[in-house]
Amino acid sequence: MSDSDHHIRNRERTSSGTANGSSSGRKSSSKLVDGDQNDYVRGAARMKRGSSSKRTLYFLGICLVGLLTWTVIFSGSNNVSHSVNWWDENVHLRFGFQKLTYAVVIDAGSTGTRVLGFEFHQSLKDNSLKLKNGIFHEVKPGLSSYADEPKVGADSLKPLLEQAKQFIPQEAWPTTPISVKATAGLRLLPKEKADAILAAVSDVIQNSGFLTNADSVGIMDGVDEGIFSWFTVNFLLDRIGGPVTKTVAAMDLGGGSTQITVASSPETQSLYPKEDIQNISLFHRQVPLYTHSYLGLGLQSVRKSVLAYNKTDPESTVLHSACVNPVVSREWKYAGVTYTIKGVHTGKFEKVQYNGFTRREAIADWDECYNVIVKLIEEMGVVKSKDLNRQIVVFSYFFERAAEAGIIGKSWFINNFDNAVLVFGRDNLMRVGWISFE
Repeated sequence: MSDSDHHIRNRERTSSGTANGSSSGRKSSSKLVDGDQNDYVRGAARMKRGSSSKRTLYFLGICLVGLLTWTVIFSGSNNVSHSVNWWDENVHLRFGFQKLTYAVVIDAGSTGTRVLGFEFHQSLKDNSLKLKNGIFHEVKPGLSSYADEPKVGADSLKPLLEQAKQFIPQEAWPTTPISVKATAGLRLLPKEKADAILAAVSDVIQNSGFLTNADSVGIMDGVDEGIFSWFTVNFLLDRIGGPVTKTVAAMDLGGGSTQITVASSPETQSLYPKEDIQNISLFHRQVPLYTHSYLGLGLQSVRKSVLAYNKTDPESTVLHSACVNPVVSREWKYAGVTYTIKGVHTGKFEKVQYNGFTRREAIADWDECYNVIVKLIEEMGVVKSKDLNRQIVVFSYFFERAAEAGIIGKSWFINNFDNAVLVFGRDNLMRVGWISFE
Protein backbone atom coordinates (compact mmCIF):
# COMPACT_ATOMS: atom_id res chain seq x y z
CA MET A 1 0.00 0.00 0.00
CA SER A 2 1.34 3.27 -0.97
CA ASP A 3 1.87 6.18 1.31
CA SER A 4 -0.97 8.07 -0.31
CA ASP A 5 -3.42 5.26 0.48
CA HIS A 6 -2.44 5.34 4.20
CA HIS A 7 -2.93 9.07 4.27
CA ILE A 8 -6.39 8.84 2.76
CA ARG A 9 -7.53 6.15 5.25
CA ASN A 10 -6.22 8.04 8.26
CA ARG A 11 -8.05 11.15 7.11
CA GLU A 12 -11.28 9.12 6.78
CA ARG A 13 -10.93 7.67 10.29
CA THR A 14 -10.27 11.12 11.67
CA SER A 15 -13.23 12.53 9.82
CA SER A 16 -15.42 9.65 10.95
CA GLY A 17 -14.27 10.05 14.56
CA THR A 18 -14.96 13.75 14.41
CA ALA A 19 -18.40 13.14 12.98
CA ASN A 20 -19.20 10.60 15.67
CA GLY A 21 -17.86 12.90 18.35
CA SER A 22 -20.01 15.77 17.06
CA SER A 23 -23.13 13.66 17.20
CA SER A 24 -22.36 12.49 20.72
CA GLY A 25 -21.66 16.09 21.79
CA ARG A 26 -24.98 17.25 20.37
CA LYS A 27 -26.80 14.57 22.39
CA SER A 28 -24.92 15.48 25.56
CA SER A 29 -25.61 19.20 25.03
CA SER A 30 -29.29 18.47 24.55
CA LYS A 31 -29.38 16.64 27.88
CA LEU A 32 -27.69 19.61 29.63
CA VAL A 33 -30.18 22.07 28.22
CA ASP A 34 -33.11 19.95 29.33
CA GLY A 35 -31.64 19.70 32.83
CA ASP A 36 -31.09 23.46 33.05
CA GLN A 37 -34.66 24.13 32.02
CA ASN A 38 -35.96 21.80 34.73
CA ASP A 39 -33.74 23.45 37.32
CA TYR A 40 -34.97 26.87 36.17
CA VAL A 41 -38.58 25.82 36.46
CA ARG A 42 -38.02 24.38 39.92
CA GLY A 43 -36.10 27.53 41.01
CA ALA A 44 -38.82 29.79 39.67
CA ALA A 45 -41.40 27.80 41.61
CA ARG A 46 -39.32 28.11 44.76
CA MET A 47 -38.93 31.86 44.19
CA LYS A 48 -42.66 32.20 43.68
CA ARG A 49 -43.36 30.32 46.89
CA GLY A 50 -40.74 32.42 48.72
CA SER A 51 -42.23 35.63 47.39
CA SER A 52 -45.67 34.53 48.52
CA SER A 53 -44.31 33.72 51.99
CA LYS A 54 -42.63 37.10 52.18
CA ARG A 55 -45.85 38.84 51.25
CA THR A 56 -47.67 36.88 53.93
CA LEU A 57 -45.05 37.75 56.53
CA TYR A 58 -45.11 41.37 55.39
CA PHE A 59 -48.88 41.48 55.77
CA LEU A 60 -48.73 39.88 59.21
CA GLY A 61 -46.02 42.36 60.20
CA ILE A 62 -48.22 45.28 59.15
CA CYS A 63 -51.11 43.84 61.17
CA LEU A 64 -48.87 43.36 64.20
CA VAL A 65 -47.51 46.91 63.99
CA GLY A 66 -51.03 48.25 63.58
CA LEU A 67 -52.26 46.31 66.59
CA LEU A 68 -49.29 47.48 68.64
CA THR A 69 -49.88 51.09 67.60
CA TRP A 70 -53.55 50.81 68.55
CA THR A 71 -52.59 49.41 71.94
CA VAL A 72 -49.99 52.11 72.51
CA ILE A 73 -52.38 54.93 71.60
CA PHE A 74 -55.46 53.79 73.42
CA SER A 75 -54.12 51.92 76.42
CA GLY A 76 -52.85 55.17 77.88
CA SER A 77 -56.31 56.63 78.18
CA ASN A 78 -57.76 53.60 79.90
CA ASN A 79 -57.28 54.57 83.54
CA VAL A 80 -56.90 51.13 85.03
CA SER A 81 -54.41 52.70 87.44
CA HIS A 82 -54.23 56.27 88.65
CA SER A 83 -50.44 56.32 88.46
CA VAL A 84 -48.00 56.57 85.56
CA ASN A 85 -46.52 53.29 84.29
CA TRP A 86 -43.65 52.23 81.97
CA TRP A 87 -45.75 52.64 78.82
CA ASP A 88 -46.70 56.17 79.81
CA GLU A 89 -43.11 57.21 80.47
CA ASN A 90 -41.38 55.52 77.53
CA VAL A 91 -44.00 55.41 74.78
CA HIS A 92 -47.08 57.57 75.29
CA LEU A 93 -45.15 60.66 76.40
CA ARG A 94 -42.27 60.27 73.94
CA PHE A 95 -44.48 59.79 70.90
CA GLY A 96 -46.85 62.61 71.75
CA PHE A 97 -49.89 60.62 72.90
CA GLN A 98 -49.62 62.28 76.32
CA LYS A 99 -48.24 65.53 77.69
CA LEU A 100 -47.06 66.71 81.09
CA THR A 101 -49.41 69.03 82.93
CA TYR A 102 -49.37 70.54 86.43
CA ALA A 103 -51.74 71.89 89.07
CA VAL A 104 -51.39 73.64 92.45
CA VAL A 105 -53.97 73.35 95.23
CA ILE A 106 -53.74 75.23 98.54
CA ASP A 107 -55.86 73.80 101.33
CA ALA A 108 -56.55 76.54 103.88
CA GLY A 109 -57.75 74.55 106.85
CA SER A 110 -58.57 75.62 110.38
CA THR A 111 -55.32 74.36 111.92
CA GLY A 112 -52.88 74.88 109.04
CA THR A 113 -52.43 75.76 105.38
CA ARG A 114 -51.05 73.15 102.98
CA VAL A 115 -49.83 73.30 99.41
CA LEU A 116 -50.16 70.33 97.12
CA GLY A 117 -48.38 70.34 93.77
CA PHE A 118 -49.30 67.71 91.16
CA GLU A 119 -47.56 66.48 88.01
CA PHE A 120 -49.81 64.54 85.63
CA HIS A 121 -49.64 62.74 82.32
CA GLN A 122 -52.60 64.05 80.33
CA SER A 123 -53.97 61.96 77.47
CA LEU A 124 -54.42 63.95 74.25
CA LYS A 125 -57.22 61.56 73.26
CA ASP A 126 -59.67 62.14 76.12
CA ASN A 127 -57.82 64.50 78.53
CA SER A 128 -57.73 61.84 81.24
CA LEU A 129 -55.02 62.24 83.87
CA LYS A 130 -52.50 59.90 85.47
CA LEU A 131 -50.60 61.04 88.53
CA LYS A 132 -46.83 61.04 88.13
CA ASN A 133 -45.55 62.98 91.13
CA GLY A 134 -46.63 65.34 93.87
CA ILE A 135 -45.49 67.44 96.83
CA PHE A 136 -46.99 68.37 100.19
CA HIS A 137 -45.90 71.16 102.53
CA GLU A 138 -47.68 72.75 105.48
CA VAL A 139 -47.45 75.91 107.58
CA LYS A 140 -49.21 76.58 110.88
CA PRO A 141 -51.41 78.14 112.16
CA GLY A 142 -54.36 78.26 109.77
CA LEU A 143 -55.72 81.41 108.13
CA SER A 144 -58.53 81.70 110.67
CA SER A 145 -55.88 82.52 113.31
CA TYR A 146 -55.20 85.77 111.42
CA ALA A 147 -58.76 87.08 111.78
CA ASP A 148 -57.43 90.49 112.85
CA GLU A 149 -54.32 90.44 110.62
CA PRO A 150 -55.46 89.42 107.13
CA LYS A 151 -52.29 90.60 105.36
CA VAL A 152 -50.07 88.64 107.74
CA GLY A 153 -52.22 85.59 107.09
CA ALA A 154 -51.93 86.04 103.32
CA ASP A 155 -48.15 86.40 103.57
CA SER A 156 -47.99 83.02 105.34
CA LEU A 157 -48.79 81.46 101.95
CA LYS A 158 -45.65 82.80 100.27
CA PRO A 159 -43.31 80.01 101.51
CA LEU A 160 -45.82 77.48 100.16
CA LEU A 161 -45.84 79.17 96.76
CA GLU A 162 -42.05 78.97 96.67
CA GLN A 163 -42.24 75.23 97.30
CA ALA A 164 -44.66 74.89 94.39
CA LYS A 165 -42.36 76.89 92.11
CA GLN A 166 -39.42 74.66 92.95
CA PHE A 167 -41.48 71.63 91.99
CA ILE A 168 -43.00 72.93 88.73
CA PRO A 169 -40.77 74.00 85.78
CA GLN A 170 -40.80 77.77 85.32
CA GLU A 171 -41.95 77.56 81.70
CA ALA A 172 -45.10 75.77 82.94
CA TRP A 173 -46.10 78.38 85.56
CA PRO A 174 -48.31 80.50 83.25
CA THR A 175 -50.37 77.43 82.25
CA THR A 176 -50.55 75.82 85.70
CA PRO A 177 -53.88 76.50 87.43
CA ILE A 178 -53.79 77.37 91.13
CA SER A 179 -56.71 77.10 93.51
CA VAL A 180 -56.96 78.24 97.14
CA LYS A 181 -59.89 76.79 99.03
CA ALA A 182 -60.60 77.56 102.68
CA THR A 183 -62.68 75.18 104.74
CA ALA A 184 -64.42 75.18 108.12
CA GLY A 185 -61.92 77.51 109.82
CA LEU A 186 -63.05 80.47 107.72
CA ARG A 187 -66.67 79.31 107.60
CA LEU A 188 -66.77 79.70 111.39
CA LEU A 189 -65.44 83.29 111.30
CA PRO A 190 -67.67 86.38 111.01
CA LYS A 191 -68.27 87.13 107.33
CA GLU A 192 -66.44 90.47 107.30
CA LYS A 193 -63.31 88.94 108.80
CA ALA A 194 -63.36 85.95 106.44
CA ASP A 195 -63.83 88.27 103.44
CA ALA A 196 -60.86 90.43 104.50
CA ILE A 197 -58.60 87.37 104.67
CA LEU A 198 -59.77 86.12 101.27
CA ALA A 199 -59.14 89.53 99.67
CA ALA A 200 -55.58 89.62 101.02
CA VAL A 201 -54.93 86.05 99.89
CA SER A 202 -56.30 86.85 96.42
CA ASP A 203 -53.75 89.66 96.02
CA VAL A 204 -50.91 87.25 96.80
CA ILE A 205 -52.23 84.53 94.46
CA GLN A 206 -52.85 86.91 91.54
CA ASN A 207 -49.15 87.84 91.66
CA SER A 208 -47.88 84.28 92.08
CA GLY A 209 -47.11 83.71 88.38
CA PHE A 210 -49.52 80.79 88.15
CA LEU A 211 -52.75 80.70 86.12
CA THR A 212 -55.65 82.29 88.02
CA ASN A 213 -59.26 83.26 87.43
CA ALA A 214 -62.12 84.86 89.36
CA ASP A 215 -62.78 81.61 91.27
CA SER A 216 -59.19 80.82 92.24
CA VAL A 217 -59.70 81.90 95.88
CA GLY A 218 -62.76 81.12 97.95
CA ILE A 219 -64.41 79.19 100.75
CA MET A 220 -65.40 75.64 99.92
CA ASP A 221 -68.73 74.56 101.32
CA GLY A 222 -69.05 71.34 103.24
CA VAL A 223 -70.80 69.49 100.40
CA ASP A 224 -67.94 70.09 97.94
CA GLU A 225 -65.41 69.21 100.63
CA GLY A 226 -67.07 65.82 101.10
CA ILE A 227 -67.39 65.12 97.34
CA PHE A 228 -63.77 66.02 96.60
CA SER A 229 -62.47 63.91 99.48
CA TRP A 230 -64.56 60.92 98.31
CA PHE A 231 -63.31 61.28 94.73
CA THR A 232 -59.66 61.69 95.82
CA VAL A 233 -59.67 58.59 98.01
CA ASN A 234 -61.33 56.41 95.37
CA PHE A 235 -59.01 57.79 92.66
CA LEU A 236 -55.92 56.93 94.71
CA LEU A 237 -57.26 53.45 95.44
CA ASP A 238 -58.11 52.87 91.74
CA ARG A 239 -61.82 52.47 92.46
CA ILE A 240 -62.89 55.08 89.89
CA GLY A 241 -64.19 53.62 86.63
CA GLY A 242 -65.32 50.29 88.03
CA PRO A 243 -68.61 49.30 89.64
CA VAL A 244 -69.91 51.92 92.07
CA THR A 245 -70.43 49.17 94.62
CA LYS A 246 -66.64 48.74 94.74
CA THR A 247 -66.06 52.34 95.86
CA VAL A 248 -65.19 53.10 99.47
CA ALA A 249 -66.80 55.48 101.92
CA ALA A 250 -64.79 58.56 102.94
CA MET A 251 -64.69 60.11 106.39
CA ASP A 252 -62.62 63.27 106.81
CA LEU A 253 -61.93 64.70 110.27
CA GLY A 254 -60.71 68.27 109.90
CA GLY A 255 -60.11 70.97 112.46
CA GLY A 256 -63.55 72.57 112.21
CA SER A 257 -65.80 69.96 110.60
CA THR A 258 -66.24 66.30 109.70
CA GLN A 259 -67.46 65.02 106.32
CA ILE A 260 -69.05 61.64 105.67
CA THR A 261 -69.49 60.70 102.00
CA VAL A 262 -70.52 57.39 100.42
CA ALA A 263 -72.09 56.21 97.16
CA SER A 264 -75.76 55.68 97.88
CA SER A 265 -77.98 52.84 96.71
CA PRO A 266 -81.54 53.27 95.35
CA GLU A 267 -82.88 51.46 98.41
CA THR A 268 -81.37 53.94 100.89
CA GLN A 269 -81.71 57.31 99.16
CA SER A 270 -85.18 57.89 100.55
CA LEU A 271 -83.81 57.54 104.10
CA TYR A 272 -81.69 60.69 103.82
CA PRO A 273 -82.66 64.37 103.67
CA LYS A 274 -82.87 65.45 100.00
CA GLU A 275 -80.13 68.05 100.42
CA ASP A 276 -77.70 65.30 101.46
CA ILE A 277 -77.97 63.43 98.13
CA GLN A 278 -75.75 64.84 95.39
CA ASN A 279 -75.83 63.37 91.87
CA ILE A 280 -72.38 63.76 90.34
CA SER A 281 -71.21 62.96 86.82
CA LEU A 282 -68.38 60.46 86.99
CA PHE A 283 -66.90 59.37 83.64
CA HIS A 284 -70.20 59.75 81.79
CA ARG A 285 -72.19 58.09 84.57
CA GLN A 286 -74.48 59.60 87.20
CA VAL A 287 -73.50 58.55 90.71
CA PRO A 288 -75.70 59.47 93.69
CA LEU A 289 -73.62 60.35 96.75
CA TYR A 290 -74.75 60.75 100.32
CA THR A 291 -72.59 63.52 101.77
CA HIS A 292 -72.98 65.59 104.91
CA SER A 293 -70.63 68.06 106.55
CA TYR A 294 -70.94 68.39 110.30
CA LEU A 295 -69.75 71.92 110.98
CA GLY A 296 -68.53 72.12 114.55
CA LEU A 297 -67.54 68.44 114.76
CA GLY A 298 -63.93 69.01 113.71
CA LEU A 299 -61.10 68.14 116.07
CA GLN A 300 -60.59 71.68 117.38
CA SER A 301 -64.18 72.90 117.24
CA VAL A 302 -65.63 69.89 119.02
CA ARG A 303 -62.87 70.14 121.64
CA LYS A 304 -64.03 73.65 122.40
CA SER A 305 -67.65 72.46 122.59
CA VAL A 306 -66.71 69.66 125.00
CA LEU A 307 -64.64 71.91 127.23
CA ALA A 308 -67.37 74.58 127.30
CA TYR A 309 -70.31 72.19 127.64
CA ASN A 310 -71.16 73.26 131.21
CA LYS A 311 -70.18 76.88 130.68
CA THR A 312 -72.65 79.31 132.30
CA ASP A 313 -71.09 82.68 131.44
CA PRO A 314 -70.98 83.14 127.65
CA GLU A 315 -68.37 85.90 127.95
CA SER A 316 -65.97 83.97 130.14
CA THR A 317 -62.76 82.58 128.64
CA VAL A 318 -62.18 80.21 131.56
CA LEU A 319 -63.44 76.72 130.74
CA HIS A 320 -63.94 74.04 133.42
CA SER A 321 -64.36 70.46 132.21
CA ALA A 322 -64.69 67.01 133.72
CA CYS A 323 -62.51 65.80 130.82
CA VAL A 324 -59.49 67.63 132.28
CA ASN A 325 -57.47 66.57 135.30
CA PRO A 326 -58.25 68.81 138.29
CA VAL A 327 -54.60 69.81 138.71
CA VAL A 328 -54.39 71.15 135.14
CA SER A 329 -54.56 74.85 134.31
CA ARG A 330 -53.29 75.89 130.90
CA GLU A 331 -53.95 78.28 128.04
CA TRP A 332 -55.41 77.19 124.72
CA LYS A 333 -55.97 79.35 121.64
CA TYR A 334 -58.82 78.69 119.25
CA ALA A 335 -60.27 80.89 116.47
CA GLY A 336 -58.27 83.88 117.69
CA VAL A 337 -59.46 83.61 121.31
CA THR A 338 -57.21 82.49 124.20
CA TYR A 339 -58.97 80.29 126.76
CA THR A 340 -57.83 79.06 130.16
CA ILE A 341 -58.58 75.35 130.52
CA LYS A 342 -59.09 73.87 133.98
CA GLY A 343 -60.28 70.60 135.42
CA VAL A 344 -62.95 70.17 138.08
CA HIS A 345 -62.72 68.30 141.34
CA THR A 346 -65.06 65.36 140.95
CA GLY A 347 -64.10 63.47 144.09
CA LYS A 348 -62.43 60.71 142.07
CA PHE A 349 -58.91 59.62 142.91
CA GLU A 350 -56.43 56.93 141.98
CA LYS A 351 -53.44 55.48 143.81
CA VAL A 352 -50.09 56.44 142.31
CA GLN A 353 -46.66 54.99 143.13
CA TYR A 354 -44.01 57.68 143.52
CA ASN A 355 -40.47 57.12 144.89
CA GLY A 356 -41.60 54.04 146.75
CA PHE A 357 -44.62 55.75 148.31
CA THR A 358 -48.29 55.41 147.45
CA ARG A 359 -50.47 58.46 147.33
CA ARG A 360 -53.94 59.41 146.13
CA GLU A 361 -54.23 61.81 143.22
CA ALA A 362 -57.31 63.45 141.78
CA ILE A 363 -58.26 62.30 138.29
CA ALA A 364 -60.60 63.40 135.54
CA ASP A 365 -64.08 61.90 135.42
CA TRP A 366 -63.91 59.63 132.36
CA ASP A 367 -67.56 58.56 132.56
CA GLU A 368 -68.85 62.12 132.73
CA CYS A 369 -66.54 63.16 129.86
CA TYR A 370 -67.87 60.29 127.73
CA ASN A 371 -71.47 61.27 128.45
CA VAL A 372 -70.81 64.86 127.40
CA ILE A 373 -69.34 63.72 124.07
CA VAL A 374 -72.29 61.40 123.37
CA LYS A 375 -74.76 64.21 124.13
CA LEU A 376 -72.93 66.56 121.75
CA ILE A 377 -73.03 64.03 118.91
CA GLU A 378 -76.73 63.42 119.50
CA GLU A 379 -77.42 67.16 119.52
CA MET A 380 -75.59 67.48 116.21
CA GLY A 381 -78.04 64.99 114.68
CA VAL A 382 -75.38 62.69 113.25
CA VAL A 383 -76.99 60.30 110.76
CA LYS A 384 -76.04 56.64 110.93
CA SER A 385 -75.82 55.97 107.19
CA LYS A 386 -77.14 52.60 106.00
CA ASP A 387 -74.57 52.67 103.19
CA LEU A 388 -71.61 52.41 105.56
CA ASN A 389 -71.71 48.62 105.27
CA ARG A 390 -68.65 48.68 103.03
CA GLN A 391 -64.98 49.50 103.26
CA ILE A 392 -64.48 52.88 104.95
CA VAL A 393 -61.49 55.16 104.52
CA VAL A 394 -60.87 57.63 107.34
CA PHE A 395 -58.13 60.23 107.09
CA SER A 396 -56.71 63.59 108.17
CA TYR A 397 -56.96 63.86 111.97
CA PHE A 398 -58.45 60.36 112.17
CA PHE A 399 -55.04 59.05 111.13
CA GLU A 400 -53.00 61.37 113.33
CA ARG A 401 -54.98 60.68 116.47
CA ALA A 402 -55.07 56.93 115.80
CA ALA A 403 -51.28 56.94 115.40
CA GLU A 404 -50.78 58.97 118.58
CA ALA A 405 -53.03 56.59 120.52
CA GLY A 406 -51.10 53.56 119.24
CA ILE A 407 -54.15 52.10 117.47
CA ILE A 408 -52.09 52.00 114.27
CA GLY A 409 -48.36 52.19 113.68
CA LYS A 410 -46.34 54.77 111.81
CA SER A 411 -45.50 52.30 109.03
CA TRP A 412 -48.32 50.14 107.77
CA PHE A 413 -49.14 48.19 104.66
CA ILE A 414 -52.54 47.47 103.20
CA ASN A 415 -54.23 44.19 104.02
CA ASN A 416 -57.73 43.15 103.06
CA PHE A 417 -59.26 42.61 106.49
CA ASP A 418 -63.00 42.14 106.80
CA ASN A 419 -64.91 44.77 108.78
CA ALA A 420 -61.91 47.08 108.66
CA VAL A 421 -61.30 50.76 108.24
CA LEU A 422 -58.44 52.06 106.13
CA VAL A 423 -56.64 54.99 107.70
CA PHE A 424 -54.11 57.23 106.01
CA GLY A 425 -52.52 60.62 106.53
CA ARG A 426 -53.35 63.82 104.74
CA ASP A 427 -49.93 64.21 103.15
CA ASN A 428 -48.72 60.75 102.22
CA LEU A 429 -50.34 57.52 101.12
CA MET A 430 -47.36 55.66 102.55
CA ARG A 431 -48.83 56.47 105.96
CA VAL A 432 -51.64 53.94 105.88
CA GLY A 433 -53.05 51.37 108.23
CA TRP A 434 -56.02 49.15 108.89
CA ILE A 435 -58.08 49.23 112.05
CA SER A 436 -59.97 45.99 112.56
CA PHE A 437 -63.15 45.99 114.64
CA GLU A 438 -63.53 42.22 114.87
